[in-house]
Amino acid sequence: SRTSRTVVTSNKAPQLIGAYSLGIAVTSVYVSGQVGVDTGGSLIGKDDAATQTRQAPNNMGAILAAANGNSSDIVEFTTYVIGRESIPSYLQGRSEDIQNLPKWRFPASTLLVVSGLIHEDFLVEIKAVAVLS
Repeated sequence: SRTSRTVVTSNKAPQLIGAYSLGIAVTSVYVSGQVGVDTGGSLIGKDDAATQTRQAPNNMGAILAAANGNSSDIVEFTTYVIGRESIPSYLQGRSEDIQNLPKWRFPASTLLVVSGLIHEDFLVEIKAVAVLS
């Protein structure tokens, strides 16, 4: 049998700028890469990877809420940062975001250093997989 799929939309997350979904929910939600952009499409934290890193999970939270989940359902992150020089700032932003989680709740994580993202001002992009309880 085929797994039922639901396309996840939210008016509390930045709107799409291309041919992809904010998320797809099965028993899991695959959240498309999120960047430091607010719901109005404005960049949050120009030249500041820590601020952009803090905004991305806010967007993910809105997407997961629209799928009847929340950030604690995230089991995996894949993060893209521009240049090695962005890593310390990214880590600062991430540590602030997850400081209240018990260590056993930390998602699996992969960090990739890349030369560019879709917009020249984006320093960090984070995608996630969540398993709904």
